[in-house]
Amino acid sequence: MAPDILEVKNLSLSYDGCDRKILDNISFSVKHGEFCALLGNNGAGKSSLLNIIGGIQKNYSGNLRLLGQKLSSHSNSKFASDVVMLTQNSNKTLFDELTVLENCLLWDSRYQTIPLFVSDFLLNEYRNYLKIFHPRLPLKLKQSILSLSGGERQVLSVALALHKIPKLFLLDEHTSALDVK
Repeated sequence: MAPDILEVKNLSLSYDGCDRKILDNISFSVKHGEFCALLGNNGAGKSSLLNIIGGIQKNYSGNLRLLGQKLSSHSNSKFASDVVMLTQNSNKTLFDELTVLENCLLWDSRYQTIPLFVSDFLLNEYRNYLKIFHPRLPLKLKQSILSLSGGERQVLSVALALHKIPKLFLLDEHTSALDVK
């Protein structure tokens, strides 16, 4: 039997100057293939919990295990290939000073070496893939991320995160700027 994809035990978090614990003795597990939703009021600690699991917030107490191993024992490259976190802020997932294509290559570098030469085959692969998410993204491969609208950036973030399905996918209001379609 495979270990849980994620196991959280006795997780607590406090911030200096805050009059209460943000998270207080949280425990749960997520099995392979399960979908888990966090619901709560603003300020309840949902994003803080995801930031801990996503490796962003380090100042917490308790134990986290990813694929049966302590979270802290995963190398950065292994963690990056196993866990993807998307927030409503695409600036945390995309590099503004790079083009759409360069961002695509960087995301894929979590799994493979960035090619020195971008072949027509690879360009067509990205065009066909991005077309699934937005009809105009394939036409913007050579454009700067800054030239995209906020919604286009958010769609691109989702598309890149799904290009190679991670073992654990953390989503924090990742569609807040997207049209319903």
